[in-house]
Amino acid sequence: MSGELPRVERDDDGRPVWVHLCAGTPPDFDPVARVTLPLGPQGWEWTADGGLTPSILCHNCGIHGFWMGGDAPHWSSC
Repeated sequence: MSGELPRVERDDDGRPVWVHLCAGTPPDFDPVARVTLPLGPQGWEWTADGGLTPSILCHNCGIHGFWMGGDAPHWSSC
């Protein structure tokens, strides 16, 4: 997968890891945020084409959108 941000990766256990450049990160921290999203009824679900539902929102910087699956997975901002 390309290095473009934001993006979603899968960890070794198949959980989604959302990676984005967080504008809300304090200056002394790495601005690239890596967040493991919980799966299940109170979290996210993988779609049949490799996307995620529901949308993803960063409460620190406000970025909001969907991870779209298919032949060319990509971020779609709201």
